[in-house]
Amino acid sequence: MDSIEFVVAERSDRPGLVDVAPKINGAELADLVERFEQEARYTDPAGGYGGLVPAFQRPKLLEQLSAPGYTATPQELPVLGCICGEWACWPLLTTVSVEPSRVTWSRFRQPHRKTRDYSALGPFEFDRQQYEDALRDLAAHIGG
Repeated sequence: MDSIEFVVAERSDRPGLVDVAPKINGAELADLVERFEQEARYTDPAGGYGGLVPAFQRPKLLEQLSAPGYTATPQELPVLGCICGEWACWPLLTTVSVEPSRVTWSRFRQPHRKTRDYSALGPFEFDRQQYEDALRDLAAHIGG
């Protein structure tokens, strides 16, 4: 199984606001995606990825990332946003599937570049308890 944590850091360009960035198996997801895009030769001009800004999220970030009941239909959610702080500007989307013992992130896509193929990125499978623990840690940092 993969491991996940959510790193909270204050934005240097907007004091008082924080980013939340997933870290998978000890590596920043934004770095994993950047490396994947470079290897896939996705070099067209575009924004870079950054964390999600809880203050800008609708619905609330924790509700969005929380694992719904395991009978729920998989949901497509943003897991990274644009470096500017607005996730809708340059989001990375993934499908989140929840089962009784695991949470899976798969089918990544960049909605502003529909021809890009991210099928070789992931899937990432997390132990559901470890995923929920990571969300509890996140809630302790940003309030939940």
